[in-house]
Parts: sequence; structure tokens; C-alpha cells
Amino acid sequence: MELEQKSRLVHPDTDLAEVIKGVACFYNCSVSELTVATQGKAKNEKRKVAMHLCQELTGAKLSTIAKHFHLTAIGSVSSATHQIRQERQNNEAFDRKIVSIIKNLNKKAT
Repeated sequence: MELEQKSRLVHPDTDLAEVIKGVACFYNCSVSELTVATQGKAKNEKRKVAMHLCQELTGAKLSTIAKHFHLTAIGSVSSATHQIRQERQNNEAFDRKIVSIIKNLNKKAT
């Protein structure tokens, strides 16, 4: 439950575009690098993190998130967000990274 309490720190009016832009800024990449799907099974942590935070911080539906990330199946979003939740639970350093992104988003939202 502690994980859920940490998450909803961003201003309630934060939208998907703001979250994606904040994640892109944190990872020093372009928004399109996060939102455009790439071929292959390469681990794309930043894209998955962006999807996870879109769900956690905005409460957006999986179908809405899928559209922003140019995906046709909501299962892809569900899978990505599940992987990030698992990694946060199992890896304290990774969880701190996610909390840092949330704090940065929170600063920009207020």
C-alpha cells in the first residue's frame, strides 16, 4: 500500500501530455521517443515508466493511454504498467527514481 500512497502527488489537473513531457525531460529524450512504438523486444524502461505514471498520476483509462502511445491493444499498456509496478516493489533504487520523477512533475504542476 505504501507504493500507492507515494504516487498521487501531482496536481489533479495534470494531463497525459504533461506527464509524458516530464518523463521525457527526466530521461533527456524527446516526447516522440516515448510515444512512438519501436520494433523489437528491446527493453524500453522510459516508455514503460511514462505509461505507468500516466495511469498512476492521471487515472486515465488504459485505452486513452494506448492512444497517446500509438498502441492498438490496451493489453500492451497493462503489461508495461505491471512490469513497472513489479520493478518498483522489488528494486528500491528504481522506486526512488520513480519517486524523483513524480516530485519533478509535482514541482512543475504547482
